[in-house]
Amino acid sequence: MFADERRAAIVAAARTIVAHQGATFTTREVAEAAGIAEGTLFRVFRTKDDLMAAVASDLLNLRPMCDHLAELAKSDQPLEQRVQAILAIISEQITGTHYVQAVISAMSKGPATALDLMGQGGAHHMGSARHMFPQAEMAPVRGQFIEARHAVENVLEPYRDQLAITPAQAAAWVLLTALATTHPFLSRVTQINADEAAQVIVHGIVKE
Repeated sequence: MFADERRAAIVAAARTIVAHQGATFTTREVAEAAGIAEGTLFRVFRTKDDLMAAVASDLLNLRPMCDHLAELAKSDQPLEQRVQAILAIISEQITGTHYVQAVISAMSKGPATALDLMGQGGAHHMGSARHMFPQAEMAPVRGQFIEARHAVENVLEPYRDQLAITPAQAAAWVLLTALATTHPFLSRVTQINADEAAQVIVHGIVKE
């Protein structure tokens, strides 16, 4: 396995674990999930802090989600199925992102050094922690969310004639629905799957 592939496999394994249990994971758990020895993990990530920084940065990177949405835009399927697919892609991307602040807080080096470790503006994506970062530094996350909204809009554009609102407005509703149904607090109160959410978005709550 090449170094980049091994690193990606470790981050993916750690991300899954973080999504289920937060920052309390152990490097041994991650190594076992990635199918490698713990010593191999530490040859890629010198410390657990380095690994947590990589996981936090990966969770906050919306570019893969936008790439998946761009691929979806090339497919041909009914509107409701397309909305289901959009919701699934967004939900997969944002599952676990609510743990990012906990991950950074758990890092022994403290928030300031954590930001340096994350790189590329990393934790500037933490809208819930605006008090930690100057307003100007929130620009990267706004830019990524605008890009995500445009990506959803492009997926819905071919169905413009079927929509009662503009594709841009529909994209906003789809994004809000995905966020609301994926957030851990709200999802514990009411379980709504992507199929049900897509049906309500497309058909509303009134009998046709």
